[in-house]
Amino acid sequence: MQNLDLPKLLPTAVVVALALMIWFVIPVPAGVSPNAWHLFALFVGTIVGVIGNAMPLGALSIIAIALVAVTGVTNPGKPAAAVVDALSGFANPLIWLIVIAVMVAMAVLKTGLGRRIGYHFVMLLGQKTIGVAYGLVLSELIIAPVTPSNTARGGAIIHPIMRSIADSYGSSPELGTAKKSAAT
Repeated sequence: MQNLDLPKLLPTAVVVALALMIWFVIPVPAGVSPNAWHLFALFVGTIVGVIGNAMPLGALSIIAIALVAVTGVTNPGKPAAAVVDALSGFANPLIWLIVIAVMVAMAVLKTGLGRRIGYHFVMLLGQKTIGVAYGLVLSELIIAPVTPSNTARGGAIIHPIMRSIADSYGSSPELGTAKKSAAT
């Protein structure tokens, strides 16, 4: 049996307590339907869970979607419609573009492709960090017309390369050397 991570139990307990308090204890405001108030309780619980890092984001999202479907807050009395409502966000292609962008970003970092591209940038333009910055701006300008989402382009393509360039200069906020690359 795996040990429970005690620091994670407190944020999880806070999330559950807050959501239940909003759901059951706090009276529904005038002009707000009970189902809308219950959906608000689930929303607040989810957001507090994300902020408090109660559990991994994917797990928290799945639990929130399942609770919306099971409780039927979006379509009371119609379980099939509540499930459709809970899963309707996955029909949006922009969501999938962002999800795939995050997956590509992880692949770029884990395979070392970002590091290799970063070293290439440094080799070509790295006499000064301003040259590297101009190179990143130029690459963003070239990639922008063929990437439909700013989030996907910034998160999956430019950020891993920029992070790898900063790492090649030994500049890292985790190590306290965030300003090191600006000195070169």
